[in-house]
Amino acid sequence: MVGNCIPNIDLRIVNTFEEIHNQCPEYPHRGVIDAATTVSLTEIYRELNKIKEIPSTINILIEMEDILPYIGILTKVIHDKYYKDSNNIILIAARDAEVLYYTLKAYIKKHDGDESSSRLKMFVSSSALMGNLTYKAIDNDPIAEEFLKSLGITYETVQNMLANGTKIIVVDTGFRGSIGEKLRNLLSSIFNTIPKEEIDNLIETKLICCFETAYPNTSPIIDLFKEHGLNSEKLQSRRVELARAEQRLHYIQSVNNNLDYSNFIVATFLQLLVHFFDSINALNLTNNNEIVYTPESTNISHCFEPTGEKGFVNASFVHPQAAMLFSIIIVKYMLGNHDDVIKEIEELVAYIKEQDIIKEEKLIEEFKKRNAKLM
Repeated sequence: MVGNCIPNIDLRIVNTFEEIHNQCPEYPHRGVIDAATTVSLTEIYRELNKIKEIPSTINILIEMEDILPYIGILTKVIHDKYYKDSNNIILIAARDAEVLYYTLKAYIKKHDGDESSSRLKMFVSSSALMGNLTYKAIDNDPIAEEFLKSLGITYETVQNMLANGTKIIVVDTGFRGSIGEKLRNLLSSIFNTIPKEEIDNLIETKLICCFETAYPNTSPIIDLFKEHGLNSEKLQSRRVELARAEQRLHYIQSVNNNLDYSNFIVATFLQLLVHFFDSINALNLTNNNEIVYTPESTNISHCFEPTGEKGFVNASFVHPQAAMLFSIIIVKYMLGNHDDVIKEIEELVAYIKEQDIIKEEKLIEEFKKRNAKLM
């Protein structure tokens, strides 16, 4: 039954980058939410691994057990403060914050009964892309305006939002809000009859972790430690055990040693999580005015550990099947019994360890056979 169920919830369509990039990159959410409510994590892992082998995920899964409560609180706060009882447009910056798109989509569906969540958008962006679009807007290239339309932003909606006092809320991981500022610049270039000050006030950037910034209307979503009493010491105490956390600690101490570690490690956990696609640096417009996203690279990651050249907090790890797995786990935690999901994660870790042992034994056996033939 499970084997037949998996393809029906779109896990099989993340087979190649062509399949992803010929569609809007937000498309996997249907499969993510459906799978989170119907299939066990181990079964999901088995099926995804058949499509393309998933490198070791044990460190991420172990760290995820500590991170999940933080993501749950962030999702609820974004929903309650910025989505519920408002007409705000919520833009979730992808790739870094893309998991929050899925958790919010699931949370809104569960608590508001809103299947479409039309005011919630995945904002596929990068510094290079936004700068490029601003230049195109100055040159009157229609792709810049079409990009904004895909986010539900037109001249008319901007005018209505300014009149009604509603906002465009850009949600990102961190750290200074440059993507929100680049969106302000893009809107000012396209809708140049609207005063820049009004555009600046229309767009608010909310970051999981916020360093000092000169950009307007940029602030933290919430102080996870102070406002919710979550124990940042637990995360700090495990930094030696977890290489992924240790890398981040060195970075934060070099930037701002007084910043609370909780917000920083949650932000960088999401940044270093495995993604469906690489950073998007260009867009093309088809004859039907459909946007085609062009990633910086179509390479699949064969290791998810941020070491060496991938030691920085913005290291890029891309593997559609692994991204689907992690997104499903996080959404499952949002929708279900937390203890049950943690138990499922632990069962999955045990299963992966068991498979690793079997794999190692096979390699040893093959090595022995090859040596025997040479003797």
